[in-house]
Amino acid sequence: MKADKRSLALILVLVLICTVLPVPAAQAADVQPVLSAALARQASAVPSPGYGDEWTVLGLARGGYFTADSDYFARYYADLAAKAPELTAASGRDGALNAYKSTDNSRVILALSAIGRDAAQVGGCNLTAPYADFAWVSNQGINGPIFALLALDSRNYLPGSAVRRQCVDAILSAECSGGGWAFGGSAADPDMTAMALQALAAYRSEAAVAAAVTRGLDVLSAMQTGDGDFASSGVVNAESAAQVIVACTALGIDPDTDSRFVKDGGSAVDALLTFYDADAAAFRHTASGSVNSLATEQAVYALVAVSRLRRGQSSLYQETDTPTVETPAEPGASIARVLCTADGSGLIPAGYRTVAVCPPDASADSTVTFSDGTQLLYSPVLSERSGTPTWVWLFAPDVTDDALNDPASYTVANGKSAVLTVGDVNGDGVINAQDALDIRTACAGETRTCCWRWMRISTAAWTRRMCARWPTALCMIRRCPQRRRTKHEVFPDKKESCHCAQRPACRGDRGAVHRAAAKERCGR
Repeated sequence: MKADKRSLALILVLVLICTVLPVPAAQAADVQPVLSAALARQASAVPSPGYGDEWTVLGLARGGYFTADSDYFARYYADLAAKAPELTAASGRDGALNAYKSTDNSRVILALSAIGRDAAQVGGCNLTAPYADFAWVSNQGINGPIFALLALDSRNYLPGSAVRRQCVDAILSAECSGGGWAFGGSAADPDMTAMALQALAAYRSEAAVAAAVTRGLDVLSAMQTGDGDFASSGVVNAESAAQVIVACTALGIDPDTDSRFVKDGGSAVDALLTFYDADAAAFRHTASGSVNSLATEQAVYALVAVSRLRRGQSSLYQETDTPTVETPAEPGASIARVLCTADGSGLIPAGYRTVAVCPPDASADSTVTFSDGTQLLYSPVLSERSGTPTWVWLFAPDVTDDALNDPASYTVANGKSAVLTVGDVNGDGVINAQDALDIRTACAGETRTCCWRWMRISTAAWTRRMCARWPTALCMIRRCPQRRRTKHEVFPDKKESCHCAQRPACRGDRGAVHRAAAKERCGR
């Protein structure tokens, strides 16, 4: 009994000691020496940043290596501004750097927000405009909505837009049955789960979002190995750890000290640092591999995220704290965009150009008149897509680019302009079967409604408006060499396809019929 009493006494003493003495907290790793060296390496490895270097720009900006108004970021912006018009023109979608991948825009917007530039005006392009089309946003599965949210929230672009709700709902609906997210399949992946959490962090005041976030964190914690690592597709790698770290910091969690992300062998931050090559001041994709630019970019901005959290700064992608850098207007800055140029194969004379114009200080309630007295037509479709009031007209070849882009060439006055209405051929304000009949009559049964993809309007509707000035404008044909089949809208509720690069129209006997029809319709 005595022995038992002594044992019991000892146990009680130990309990008291454990109760009184605090359990040592996990020690946070000092990431600053590695981060400083890696940032310096990034700056020297990419001395002249341009389009495609967005993750490097983001890391250097959010890490404070350069100020937002530095020459380094000015060089990046200049390159982007020079390339954006060409890229958006090639995409066929206003403001889209890629016809299919919305993440190209999102990546660029995140970089621009980090350096204090306005993504709505880059080389005359509004990079936020295409987000109004959720079909484009969601082309890449769940990846698109995730990065769309991050981009738009970075500096509160498109406030009040429905796209945010659409993105949140899309992410929530894609959650795996046991929690977490995957790019494909039913098993959660650490990278996609972490990126989904990054996007949802700003919306966790919503009960459904908060519950999904909790499940996602639990899934990530369970995925973590005993060494603190994360594996994607069975491969332990630096990028997976980096994404988890960014997700945690977006939620106010230090992944270096939070018990959910600290295992026997170390924390998520400890695991990431094992991929660091001190000699190269860069990171490897795998422990046994060589240094890798993608791994380095992601590891650097992950450490930036940790550093910002510990300093009480905003999270990596919450970039409203960056001061706005005003970009001076370039001499001769473009306010006009050529949508297409007639090649003479149809009834529109060669060289005539369809031009979209965004005059300064014009509103949707303005009229816009060109210097020759022509009053331009307001386009609600183009205005919505570009994010700025837009007018259109068909200009003769002798109208120079300088004249088109000179604000002094336009008179802006109060009063609503005539509106270019999609599909309204006869101008009665109603889109119905009569418009279809008029199209067929105008082109004698050979209607070719190959419309301008950027405008998404019926050629017949446009040419009908032009009839009063150009009697031959009833059967405008535009060749589309890039695509033999072009989806277009003849009427809002109907889509057709045309073979725009096939046989020319309005030639020979048929051309005579078209010309006769034009004369009759125009009274000339």
